[in-house]
Amino acid sequence: MFDLCSLTKSFTAAGLVKAADEGRLDLDRPINAAKRLLSFPNERLNDDVTVADLLSHRTGITAGDLLWYFGQVKRGALLAAVEQLPTIDGAFRRAFLYNNILYGVLGELYPALTGETWESWITTGLLEPLGMTATTFAPGVELDVALPYVVTRRVQSADASAVAAAGAMRSTLDDSARWLAFWTNGGRAADGTSVLSERSIARMFDRAVAFGGASPMLLSGLEWAASDLHYGLGWFVGTYEGRRLTFVPGFVDGFSNVMAVLPDERIGVVVLSNVNYCGAVGRLSRAVLDAVTKTMTAGPEPDPRSVFAGEYRNQTYGNVTVAKRGSRWHLQYGGRAWPLTWNDGGAAQAVATVFGLEIPLPLVCRLTEGRPEIDIPLSLDPRLQSQTFTKT
Repeated sequence: MFDLCSLTKSFTAAGLVKAADEGRLDLDRPINAAKRLLSFPNERLNDDVTVADLLSHRTGITAGDLLWYFGQVKRGALLAAVEQLPTIDGAFRRAFLYNNILYGVLGELYPALTGETWESWITTGLLEPLGMTATTFAPGVELDVALPYVVTRRVQSADASAVAAAGAMRSTLDDSARWLAFWTNGGRAADGTSVLSERSIARMFDRAVAFGGASPMLLSGLEWAASDLHYGLGWFVGTYEGRRLTFVPGFVDGFSNVMAVLPDERIGVVVLSNVNYCGAVGRLSRAVLDAVTKTMTAGPEPDPRSVFAGEYRNQTYGNVTVAKRGSRWHLQYGGRAWPLTWNDGGAAQAVATVFGLEIPLPLVCRLTEGRPEIDIPLSLDPRLQSQTFTKT
């Protein structure tokens, strides 16, 4: 079990977007429109902040991470703490201000927004349909856990339970691979069941706010993915080698993780590590994406037998042609085309129909000083040697 850190945000965001899919809430409606669910530092925020604003870190409210990190605010007191957090003038919907406390607050608002607790909604709506039976919520009692390190020094695990919906889930690599496949498969489970609409996934991967002057610590080891960087709903959105890239990094004491998706190609990578701010997660992600996209660009490996395709000539028997039609090879002679199958090395066999009989013709293909030649026994007398045909 690895601490997922901020990969948890992708679950919290997906859960609320799923609730919107089902008509339980409007992501773009002010969160206090029906009744006051949350008090913000000023009246404009009280009147205008939406779930989408909270999910995209564009409220203009500063982080306050030291409050939860040092235990000064507990999970039950998060809602009251929001009103006391400083804001930056003019930043509402204009600036990206990463805020773990506000994601934790969204977890506490799940009952009002979805009708269920954060843990219950994520479990029944996402984990169970995807078969993610090993993924848990903090505080847990898991026994088989990855131990946190800073380089080679063991450290104490951070207690993120106060902002659980921001970074307190745990999972295995197998379960994380299922979560990755969910995003590369257009919001469908392995059995094809739609769990989240592709329209909603497109909304989550859309650019909601520019990254701007946010702390570079958020991209530790992922600077390669920072071209044209924005934030969507729970996901960073950028460009990788000219391709659209979405990713979620996760960092906390002794753990570094990343999940990256190329949504147009529907491929991705997830890396979990138990080393603090480990640049290897970014390098591994880049190496995998480089390898896969290079293969995609290069296309399939050429068929080495293709060098023998073409027309050949023998002084006595005239011309023959070796040709490939689709995935099948043929030997053509005298207006007839006979199926050709390849054996090991340069050996092949055609089956010619002569006098109503099917006659096997074993071929030997070779390169002589770089020029293709084929030996073909075009005689019905087995005592005669094969005839050599040279590519014209």
